[in-house]
This record gives sequence, C-alpha cells and structure tokens, in this order.
Amino acid sequence: MAHLELTGLCKAYGAICIADRMSLSVPEAQVLGIIGPNGAGKSSLFNMISGDVQPDAGTISISGRDTTGLPSRRLAKLGVGRTYQIPRPFGGMTVFENLLVAARFAGGLGASDARKKCGEVLEATELSHLTDETAGGLRLLDRKRLELSRALVTDPELLLLDEIAGGLTDAECISLVAFIGELNKAGITILWIEHVLHALIEVAHRVIAVNAGQILADGSAEDVMASKDVREIYLGSAEALA
Repeated sequence: MAHLELTGLCKAYGAICIADRMSLSVPEAQVLGIIGPNGAGKSSLFNMISGDVQPDAGTISISGRDTTGLPSRRLAKLGVGRTYQIPRPFGGMTVFENLLVAARFAGGLGASDARKKCGEVLEATELSHLTDETAGGLRLLDRKRLELSRALVTDPELLLLDEIAGGLTDAECISLVAFIGELNKAGITILWIEHVLHALIEVAHRVIAVNAGQILADGSAEDVMASKDVREIYLGSAEALA
C-alpha cells in the first residue's frame, strides 16, 4: 500500500494554477526528492498535504486513509510532520520551549512525556547544548535543526522537508544529509523539496520534477536530471546539467 496517494489534485488562485490534476503515489519509507523552478507549485503541494491549504479538487490519502481537507493540527496527530522553507521558531522562546509547544499541541503529548520527547529529539539533532538559548538568536544551521526538531517531536511517519539545505555550507549539508538518511532508515517516509541538488541526490530513492502544477518527470535522479525538458524548464538550458 502506498503511504501517500494523491489523485487528481487541483488548486488555483484565480488564473494561477499551482496543481493541475496532479497524481502521485509514494510507497512507505521512500525518500522522494522534488525539484522545479520557483513558482512551480512545490511548496503549495506541501501545504495541501499538510492541511495548511485545501485543494479545489482531488483526494489525498495517507496510509490508506482519506485525509483530504483535514486541518494541519489533525494531520500532525496522524503522523504528518513538516518543515518550512523559512524557519518559523517562536523567536522570544528558548529552543526547548519551541519543542515543548510542538510536542504538547501538535503531538498531543502530556507534560511529562513531552519533556522527555523534547530531550530525546534535541540530543538526536545535536541541539542539546542550545536548550536554553533564545531561538531568535540562533545561526542558520541551528535554526534549520530547530525547524526539523519541531517536526520530529511529533513522531511523524510522513515528513515533508522544504528546502532544509538551502543556505548551508557544504560541510553543514553533509551532516544534515546523513541525519536525514538515518531518519529514513528508521522507516520515515520523506518528501524533500530542494534546490541543493547534490544534497538531495545523496538520499533520494526517486525524484520528480514539477512545473506549472504538473509532474514533468518521475524516476531515478539520473533519469530525471538527464531529461531534456527538465534541463530546459528547471535550469533554463539543455546544457545546464552537463
């Protein structure tokens, strides 16, 4: 059974179509990389899957359950976690407090279990030394780690990563990619939007290219990157990936 199934998904804002009868099947424990130009509808797709935006038509199914139209707070309790392209911590709260809010209100954990879970996640994401630091003062890498930690504290089975490697150095990317690989080995299904292609290719089992709300190519990273349409539309020229 597919862990995530999209069927005929449609969404438009006036004349701007961000999902045009999009259908997609993602098996359990697969890492699906998603590439495409800015404005292609990638983040909007995540918004629909996570319940932040409702589709105009079509269905979304997770683990065999129709989740179309469910709000994000319900989906978080059903095992859907996500990060945002621009980290959104509560800047005046500490790192630990940020996680505690997610664990209590998105994860639905009791006070004691929530505190325990927060400690475990901070250890795993290498943020334990920053537990009492104010989130608004973190450097970019640690903000990204905090964004990921807030998603993980809800124990997601489906994790949506939106450009989590963006702005990081090569060394920082290596560490992040290794951690994402470990999450997948633990059985988490991952959809990852990314412009840092070398990071994405390291862990993605499969890649799709999205343009104008449609799936342009679907297959192995090598096959998708070799597509003439992908080279021309995503990168601007057929020679861009040569």
